[in-house]
Amino acid sequence: MSNEQKNLSELMKEYGIKQKSIAKMAKVSPAAVSLVVNGKSKSGRIEGIIMEEVAKKRQELEKAQ
Repeated sequence: MSNEQKNLSELMKEYGIKQKSIAKMAKVSPAAVSLVVNGKSKSGRIEGIIMEEVAKKRQELEKAQ
């Protein structure tokens, strides 16, 4: 697993983002998201959606403080 995918997985865990919710947003199967998160496939679109969700969660946490 490359550092980039490891970071995606860790970020999703840290911010409570589920692969199923990313799959719904990207209109792909949860298996497709899993492949990207685990470094078996590349998708800039799926990675972008994950990073957008991470950014949203970070903003929510900052506002709550």
